[in-house]
Amino acid sequence: MFSILIVAVPLSVIAALLYAKVLQLQAHRDIGTHLLINEVVADNLSTLKDENGVYADWIELYNPTDHAIDLKGYYLSDSKNELTKWAFPDVCIESGGYLIVFCDGTLEEGTLHTNFLINAGKETIYLSDANENVIDSMKLEDQQCDISYGRMYANADAMGFLPYSTPLEPNPAYFTQNKRAEADWGAVRFSLEGGRYDGDIEVELSCDVEDAAILYTLDGSEPDINSFVYDKPIKITDEGGPNQYTTKKCVMTPSSNADNAETQYGVNEVYKGTVIRARIVKDAKLSTSVQTNSYFVNSDYSLPIVSLTTDPYELFDDSDGAYVLGYTYYTMKKYGGSSRRINSNMPRDIAGHVEIYDTDGSVFEDDITFAIAGKSSISRNIQKSFNVVLEHKKITGDMFGTSNMVSYERFTLRGPGSGVVKENLYAYSSAFASNFISDDGVGAQKNRFCILFIDGEYWGIYSLMEPKGKEYIHNRTGAAKKDITLVIPWKNISAKEFDELFEAIRARDFYQEADYEWIKTEINVDNFIEFVFAEAFFGNTDAVSNGDHNLHIWKEKGGLWNWYLFDFDCTMVDNENYLKEMLELGFGDSAAEEKKNFSAWLFQRLWRCEAFRNDFTTYVRHKCSTVYTKENVTAAFEQHTKAYAAEMQENLLRCEMGYTKLKQLSFAVRGIDAAYQNFTMEQWKTVVNDIYRFLSGRTARVLEFLDELEQEGYMLPQSEG
Repeated sequence: MFSILIVAVPLSVIAALLYAKVLQLQAHRDIGTHLLINEVVADNLSTLKDENGVYADWIELYNPTDHAIDLKGYYLSDSKNELTKWAFPDVCIESGGYLIVFCDGTLEEGTLHTNFLINAGKETIYLSDANENVIDSMKLEDQQCDISYGRMYANADAMGFLPYSTPLEPNPAYFTQNKRAEADWGAVRFSLEGGRYDGDIEVELSCDVEDAAILYTLDGSEPDINSFVYDKPIKITDEGGPNQYTTKKCVMTPSSNADNAETQYGVNEVYKGTVIRARIVKDAKLSTSVQTNSYFVNSDYSLPIVSLTTDPYELFDDSDGAYVLGYTYYTMKKYGGSSRRINSNMPRDIAGHVEIYDTDGSVFEDDITFAIAGKSSISRNIQKSFNVVLEHKKITGDMFGTSNMVSYERFTLRGPGSGVVKENLYAYSSAFASNFISDDGVGAQKNRFCILFIDGEYWGIYSLMEPKGKEYIHNRTGAAKKDITLVIPWKNISAKEFDELFEAIRARDFYQEADYEWIKTEINVDNFIEFVFAEAFFGNTDAVSNGDHNLHIWKEKGGLWNWYLFDFDCTMVDNENYLKEMLELGFGDSAAEEKKNFSAWLFQRLWRCEAFRNDFTTYVRHKCSTVYTKENVTAAFEQHTKAYAAEMQENLLRCEMGYTKLKQLSFAVRGIDAAYQNFTMEQWKTVVNDIYRFLSGRTARVLEFLDELEQEGYMLPQSEG
């Protein structure tokens, strides 16, 4: 309970304070050179209502410059991996002005409402310009209800918890608490480097700081004053204890099956490594850096090992963990709601560490931020993917099976995906198709299989995958990222140049060859043909005929528009006639639908031109007689399968699920067979054989596509009538 003390203050003192306030505000404005994220409330219960009278989380921007800033083309995001998550509408913020944006994940609530929520645990908010350059960011940690986090008044470099909220006004000039005391004590030394060992080992820790202590953890969390104090060598064996995470019911159950989460869980124990995280403490100050090493005793994996380490709370806390169903889901369920507001469906950035132990003995490690990745795969798959951003180093392309002359600041740890046919997941068809067309130069990220561990616990077969977006294009083409324009039609992410191209194409009918010659000056027609052929060959049902899913359209400044693909987990479907489906796809005479399905729409218009039809069929017949012959494709798939086959049995055991004893009892009372239907090695072999048969006949089938089009009149001269 609070009390208020009222005192009389002389008018002269009030005047002096007001004058000082004006001077301070002027100083605050003078020091600014760019737009700032000024204040954030991540759990708003009473600080500020939106225009609908709802208490939604909010972000305040402040313009300390001497000019107004038009925010159209700027972005807000809670993920470093997706800086363009929410685009500002056409709104201006005046010099010295403030702007509130509500973060409720519901665009329909108003123009200044983002499509993401703010996580009250740990995440970072990013403000980016039209070129996806981060112009400001604010890292949030352990936010509390109605407590603002922001910049100190007149000191834009100082951030912390504010004593009270000040929406659309200057922030307070002090914080409610100071940050944790830290010092640069240097690094902890490990007597043994992380990696694979053939027998039990002992690891000794030491440092060069006199009278200091060493704190360490074994669960993946960063050491703090509550952690173990090192006093003797740490013994490491292959005798892991009970599963910590794979047996959590809400972890192993896909969120699309969330209603059964309380009755299903992972039944098998898994192999476990040991992760040691250590730091120095002296004079009540923790070292600024944390050292991490992972150890794997008596492991015999034929693939690289990737050890992903983070505070287990971040991923697996029953309420707030990013990998679980979470507090919101259970609350909605309690009150009869059907919300799919599930933590894993609302990705957020998490701090952690990654180590990659390659089969040749080389090691890569760095601090990271990462987030759960994907769309439908997040809901459908228990082996979720992760986008990883490196903090200090870059990873070279040979880690993915490409050139060591390129390097990346980020990469993806991809699980099986989602897939049209769920059983196809464990054939990793997306990794196969991506590698195959990448080798052919069409454009797709290279993959390499690995074994993923999370906080020391076996997580299964994953793919190390090149990142997508401008970084990928830059490394593949040499184009400067600042000169790359990238559009994603199905997400309504566009650009002025692309909009102009779309309208120019709409204005032409393409019955004349002159229109075809014109478009060659705007798009890379050869690349477009390569792209359509790759989609048709692999039967990708989640791309051209489904709203241009899983592809990027891009151009370098002054160059032509190009296409590249980044997801093939909905492939290996024997379409009736893929090309015919594209030609018959309807758009309802809607410009919006035409743009959303831009590639199929463009293919239909180009098909009107005999010269394009000739170029396309010539290319298809050439590819089917060279790179895409039955022998080449099936040999590549055999090599792909051989790369991970030896690890599949353990992977399936890790994914095996069962019913709880209570659920089994319930089934028994009702006379129901309680056996859980898990995917088996025999089923995996069947799926692999099915895909092999698909690929064996696919070359001939694609050539039949052309023959059928000719027989049905699609190859005849076209006319507008």
